[in-house]
Amino acid sequence: MVFWGDHGWHLGEHGTWAKMTLFEWATRVPLLIAAPGRSQPSRTESLVELVDLYPTLCRLAGLPVPKHVEGSDLVPLLNDPERSWKRAAFSHFPRHDHSLGQSMRTDRYRYTEWVGLDGHLKGTELYDHAADPLELVNLAASPTSARTVQQLARQMKAGWRAARPSGEGIGAGD
Repeated sequence: MVFWGDHGWHLGEHGTWAKMTLFEWATRVPLLIAAPGRSQPSRTESLVELVDLYPTLCRLAGLPVPKHVEGSDLVPLLNDPERSWKRAAFSHFPRHDHSLGQSMRTDRYRYTEWVGLDGHLKGTELYDHAADPLELVNLAASPTSARTVQQLARQMKAGWRAARPSGEGIGAGD
């Protein structure tokens, strides 16, 4: 059994009244998985994505995972909730000014890039969840964050495949 919910809705946070943003409030969802043979409840702080549900359900049902699937099979994480898992989770959304935002959430940071129709970078956002879980202070332009921005930009460019769990092969969609 899988229970998940829709993403959040802003009620004035960040000056918006909507659900379609790339802030944590609008991209995070509840997710519960009850799987055969797992009677003890457990919790993990690991990053998972909704695209991970399909390969996970295939594996739990004993079905093959099609090659085109982009998610990661969560069964290893269900077996060991403390294990090292994905290095990032990704979201994207078009903004009213016709720019496309791509956001990456790591265990500590949310990094977002806004790119115009011409392909040029229009802006970046960086939020440190260790110090600012409500994402109120954009650190992207801070000189002290320059190295972090560069590292996260490289990680985002590497994409979701590079963020998969180490040694993952099931449901990788390669």
